Parts: sequence; C-alpha cells; structure tokens
Amino acid sequence: MSIRKTITALALCAAGMSVAGAGTALAEEVVGEFPTAQACSDKLQELADHGDPGPLFCAPVTDDQNGPNNLIRD
Repeated sequence: MSIRKTITALALCAAGMSVAGAGTALAEEVVGEFPTAQACSDKLQELADHGDPGPLFCAPVTDDQNGPNNLIRD
C-alpha cells in the first residue's frame, strides 16, 4: 500500500470519528441545572424512583466535581 493511500485512509477514518462524536453530543439534552452535585444526584434518584426510563447522568459544569452540575439525558 502506498504512503498516499495510507494517509488518505487515515484522514477518512479521522473524519468519520469526528462526525460520529458530533452526532453523539447532539443527542444529549440538559434536563436540569443544579447548584451542587448532591442536588443533581438527589433529583436523579427521585426521577429513577418514579420510573424515568433514562438514561440520565449528572455532569459537572466546572472543574469542581461537587459544584454546579447539569442533569443530562443521553
């Protein structure tokens, strides 16, 4: 296989991975914003207890894992 074909194949793979990653990010929806990780976790548990089909997760908004969190539907 020539160098040119190898580089072309790698570029196409990289482009495909970028598109796949972008599509995944677009599927996420912010369900709520909470001042602390604990508040987000509490709401997550409440929704689970009431039969929410999920999948849901809490994601920190800043570098502080215990600070503001968003509740996200994946």
